[in-house]
Amino acid sequence: MTVSEFALIASTLLGPIVAVQVSQWLDRGRQRRAERFSIFRDLMVTRVRGLDVRHIEALNLIDVTFSRRWRDRYVREAWRRYHRHLNSKGAYPEQFWFVRRVELLNDLLQALAQNLRYDVERSVIESTWYSPEATVTLEQEQQKLRQGLVKVLDGQAALPVQIIMPSVTPPVQGEQQYQAPGLHPPLAGNGAAAPPQDAS
Repeated sequence: MTVSEFALIASTLLGPIVAVQVSQWLDRGRQRRAERFSIFRDLMVTRVRGLDVRHIEALNLIDVTFSRRWRDRYVREAWRRYHRHLNSKGAYPEQFWFVRRVELLNDLLQALAQNLRYDVERSVIESTWYSPEATVTLEQEQQKLRQGLVKVLDGQAALPVQIIMPSVTPPVQGEQQYQAPGLHPPLAGNGAAAPPQDAS
């Protein structure tokens, strides 16, 4: 058997196996890319709503999803810087802490875009977003309600209670007052009970 004949037989036998392996390899690659893009998409959508559940879940999946290729380390490093800042809220004035948080989040989003080979400019990440004012107000009110409820349940605060007494309107002079049955008739001017009036 010549070399060419052996190669022909081998390619005939191994061809379907190799084709299946290549197909599975391509499917795994597409699945990994879809997982990476899902994280990038969720963080872009919720970049102005840091308390959104999708935002938190996407952040917690970065170390697992971006851990195979050499350029994934840039994403993990950006995430670690952002993570350290999130856990140091008491070390800065609130206004400066918030500004720095936005900067580090934009760094992370830019690293994700470069990893996925998306041509997204930094200015687009920073300014091209939409969040209605009513949505922000609603989130702030919900947060205040949760914090207030926790304080009440922990005994750190009490529900304010205001007692309002009903106002009594004085009778108008000359107006006939209602006499409930079984009660004594009103007193006359000299202190004696007024005589009953004749129904006839």
